[in-house]
Amino acid sequence: MPAKQIKVISKDASLVYMTVYVSMCQQNKSDKFTTKVTRLATVEAIQRFLMEQWQITKNPLMNYPLSDHIFSFNGRIMRHEANLDIYYLNDNDTIYIRFPSLGPLTTPWGMTSSELREALQARNVYRPNLLPEQLMYQLHRHLQKESRLERLQRATKRGLVDEVHQITQELRVLEKDEAAQLEIISPRQLARPKSISWPIPPCPNRTIFHSISELELKYEKIPRDVLEPAIFIFGANREWVFAKHNKLQKASFDYKYMAYEKDFLDMLVFKEEASLVFWFEPERSLDALSSFLCQIRDPVTSQHYRPLLLEAPRWLSLGGHNGWEGKTRRDGRRVLSKMKPIYTTSVQRIVTNLQSNSFDIIAIQEMIKQANPTLLI
Repeated sequence: MPAKQIKVISKDASLVYMTVYVSMCQQNKSDKFTTKVTRLATVEAIQRFLMEQWQITKNPLMNYPLSDHIFSFNGRIMRHEANLDIYYLNDNDTIYIRFPSLGPLTTPWGMTSSELREALQARNVYRPNLLPEQLMYQLHRHLQKESRLERLQRATKRGLVDEVHQITQELRVLEKDEAAQLEIISPRQLARPKSISWPIPPCPNRTIFHSISELELKYEKIPRDVLEPAIFIFGANREWVFAKHNKLQKASFDYKYMAYEKDFLDMLVFKEEASLVFWFEPERSLDALSSFLCQIRDPVTSQHYRPLLLEAPRWLSLGGHNGWEGKTRRDGRRVLSKMKPIYTTSVQRIVTNLQSNSFDIIAIQEMIKQANPTLLI
């Protein structure tokens, strides 16, 4: 009697193997390779898997050093040491591999967000505030249009009436499909990756990030549902981050704090397009910061955020017994304040920041939170 086969299913989804396809995106090659990995595997695991297969099949790609393997998925370059799940990779998804020596990319699906933006801008069809998936589809459709327009031009010159009519119909269908697809595509509502630890569960509240250096270190480990709607308020000058640095600047001690990778800068640009980035320098205006917040809609209340309290006398009136600082005034008045301190009990610290138009982050946090308690800081 044959032995009964039992299929064992792991309770831990992160240990279940999934199929990930790796596709070429250069020289019009359509080579696609199949890999089997877990969600918590790294990109290096895919590299090793591919190299083993290429060596077995004598594929010429085995001659390229591992450092030349550049993987991308949904507009992002994948770091070799990163877990696959932080890129929200699913079973049967396709990632793209490129090699620097093989020339330009020939498919939008393998491009990064910045490459997609540049390609669309070169054609004067770029639309801001679109997701990488939408940009890929937009460029794909535009390339299809370009191909059909070339065919239409040739058919017109040759007087091929039926072919001209057919191509014209195809162009109309493409225009309708593009408009519909851009409306349909939206971020995939996936569970947070297991390799990403975040202190706050999924919620509609926006999060504020104020340290650009700290953000650069951890932005790839921030859940997508947190990062995409987040607000960036930096006490820095945009030029310090985006301006090209000369050799003398690169040798300075402070340079390392502003020498960011291109993928991080690309992310900042997309956030700027969504009007979710505020640079405090060089204007140094708290009024401008307040106006910036008032232009953003709060997904919790469906209203715009409220302005900051910028009048120093009103902050001073919060002090006193049972008030903000919890101490008795010299004139003996008692103030029962409904506002309770969260980041600082020092009213004077906030007043000093207001009077000097400074970026004391503790004072800024207190002012923002008191005006808009739904924001996470």
